[in-house]
Amino acid sequence: MHRLLSRILRKKGNGIKVTPETAQVLDEISKAFEQCDTDRAMLEHSLQLVSDELNEINSQLKHQLKQTHLYQEQTIATLARQQALVDASPEAVFSFNREGQITDINIAGCQFFDKTREDLFKLDGEQVLLLALSKLEEPDVFINDINAMFMDKFSKLHGFFKTKNKRIFEFYCIPEIANETKKYLGRVWCCRDVTEIREQQNLLKHKAYHDNLTNLPNRALLIESIKQAVNRARRSGKHIAVMFIDLDDFKKINDTLSHAEGDKFLITVANRFKQTLREEDLIGRLGGDEFLVLLEQTDDLNNFDKVAKRLLSTTENSFFIKGHEYRVTSSIGIAVYPKDGKDADELISKADIAMYQAKHNGKNSLSYFDEKLEKDIQFKLYQENKLRKAIEQKSFVMHYQPQFCMETKNIVGLEALVRWRTEQGTLLYPDSFISLAEELGVISQITLIVLEKVITDIKQWQQSETVLSNIPVAINMSALDFDDKTFIDGVFDYIKKANITPELLKIELTETAIFKDVDYVKQVLSRLQAHSIGIAIDDFGTGYSSFAYLKDLAINTLKIDKSFIEDFIENKTSEAIVQSIIALAHNLNLNVVAEGVETEKEELLLKSMKCDIGQGYQYAKPLNKVQLLNFVLCQSKLINQANERAVNNK
Repeated sequence: MHRLLSRILRKKGNGIKVTPETAQVLDEISKAFEQCDTDRAMLEHSLQLVSDELNEINSQLKHQLKQTHLYQEQTIATLARQQALVDASPEAVFSFNREGQITDINIAGCQFFDKTREDLFKLDGEQVLLLALSKLEEPDVFINDINAMFMDKFSKLHGFFKTKNKRIFEFYCIPEIANETKKYLGRVWCCRDVTEIREQQNLLKHKAYHDNLTNLPNRALLIESIKQAVNRARRSGKHIAVMFIDLDDFKKINDTLSHAEGDKFLITVANRFKQTLREEDLIGRLGGDEFLVLLEQTDDLNNFDKVAKRLLSTTENSFFIKGHEYRVTSSIGIAVYPKDGKDADELISKADIAMYQAKHNGKNSLSYFDEKLEKDIQFKLYQENKLRKAIEQKSFVMHYQPQFCMETKNIVGLEALVRWRTEQGTLLYPDSFISLAEELGVISQITLIVLEKVITDIKQWQQSETVLSNIPVAINMSALDFDDKTFIDGVFDYIKKANITPELLKIELTETAIFKDVDYVKQVLSRLQAHSIGIAIDDFGTGYSSFAYLKDLAINTLKIDKSFIEDFIENKTSEAIVQSIIALAHNLNLNVVAEGVETEKEELLLKSMKCDIGQGYQYAKPLNKVQLLNFVLCQSKLINQANERAVNNK
């Protein structure tokens, strides 16, 4: 019987009699109580499960809500940070939706439109466009860019515009596209004020193309202007003139007063020249006291004459400097397109030559370029002055031609070959200026410049420990170098100051130099030998070729002149001379260098004659320092590879 039923019956006492009929009823009631207990237990269990599940859901919801709040705070912070970053930018940044309404804008953007964010957000696309156009100096130009954007909503734009307050802006515009759907969402614009940048660029450009002293166009702008003028004249069939102006005896002002006063004088002269010319004419300063005038688009060649005479009269008037009166005249050379030249460099060069002709004619005059006198002017006046200036500025560069051991193919020496770099950047070879230098008596100055540059290179190679650091370099000396008895002392001074290994320097002398003063040359060569400096007789066989001096001179090497090498393949006499020189040198324990070796046949024949060293285009042309280093590195690599193959083949 169920406990609850038993408890109820006990409370009633004995008043209830249990009969078979009542027992059955009580049994049914007991079962009902038990079923009720079971149902209640199941209900409680179900309720507990539901409660636990609800608690779990509630816990998850609380966690999710907490995460949502956290994400929301992070999002707000990120958006605030991004907005702060964008606001911190001096560039105007703003975005539009597909309808052209502003959806976001930074502080600089608000300042550009001169409105608040709230006011801008209220504007529709057309109102925003009208507002932007109202700020521009040339709205029609900007509308073309906008139309291009409307034609292709995915296009990217870049350009410039100027506002009414004269500020220049650079703009970028890109489409905003959904990452996954590739759906067009709108556009983002970025505009930055580049006014100061443009001003700096224009200033730098002006400085790059104008003379700092006179503010006239400089050489670079003059050359570019002449190029453009030539192109216009070529199309129109008209003439142009280039006038090269040089002030006569300007050096006297610098020497008498000062360079500062000389500069003031040049500024005054430049202003006078400029006032003399028409607005469409161009005058510039090449440097120093040299000016250049460009006149173009004329059919009347007499007009050039009139302008040149006006320019001459400009400097004829007195100049007053510090209360003193000075008179400085000008010499003007004129070259005319197309008669005298087809490009800027040629016209300037011809005008320069004509100017020296004007000076030669007595200064304070003008002269047109004359083809007949070009060579005389170039080498007697123009080249003479330019060469002296080149020596003063040390406008010489060194090229080096390697010398190869014929047996091993190793580089065993270099010959230093001088090049004159002109003001136009052209490299002139020795045969175009050495004779002039000897005639002017300045050859020793060039030799000392060469010596200084070679020693500098040797020192640099030694310090950097390159593949060139142990290769000796030979320089050429003229017979005139030995006329100055102090010249050789200058050579030793250079070597001592540079502190290089003396064995890395060699001297090449012609037979002419030796026979000018044999006794003195013997002393010099002995001094050089005492310092371990090698001596070679250059162009052997072309001079006196007296064998008597060979035994008395401290020399190490004979160089066979290339005139013998040029035809000794076909000319048996030349072949015999070459063979004799090699045999003679070896009998005297001298090395032999054959220069001008240009073919493999020549190399093989010389090798069969036991010639020691070869030099010429068969091996390598003269190279500048960078080319030389690359060449020697490549040769070393090839030799190493050949040696490795030889070892492997064994």
